Amino acid sequence: MRQGQVRRKRCLNCNELFNPDRRTKGQQRYCSKDECQTRRQRLNEEDWRIRNPDCAAYQQEQTRQWFKTHPEYSQQRRRENPDLLTKNRDDTRLRMKNMRHEAMFDKSKSILTQLTGNNTDKCYLTRGCGWLIACLTKASPLSRRGALADNRFQFKRVMNHLPKGKLYDLSER
Repeated sequence: MRQGQVRRKRCLNCNELFNPDRRTKGQQRYCSKDECQTRRQRLNEEDWRIRNPDCAAYQQEQTRQWFKTHPEYSQQRRRENPDLLTKNRDDTRLRMKNMRHEAMFDKSKSILTQLTGNNTDKCYLTRGCGWLIACLTKASPLSRRGALADNRFQFKRVMNHLPKGKLYDLSER
């Protein structure tokens, strides 16, 4: 490598090789693509908020004070821009749907505990088309050929003891 020539580096976001700017003296970690720079900036902002929690609280208080002095701002903005109103409703609907879906999946993990007992490393729950599916791991004795046929009554026995129409949680016991 000639003197003054800078060695190529891997971008921490896209993992592609890039030629860093010589003026950064080896400190550049992200390439110049827009998405990589956006990612870098978001991480820097997040890190700054973590290191300066009192400043973030101050900014929140300033925002609260501004909204107290401008109480009709949001309603007026929605009246003037009806597209914002529909976009906000659609975004909220989607966000709430995702939150409900995640909450349902988390609550349903107790079913896995009831089915497998202490052997939770033998299978896991996953989602598929709105259904919860119990998948076997390679470590499961049930993953052997023909093992499911032999153990189907064990699963039926556990399922018959679960209350119908509600989730059953064993974590309290």
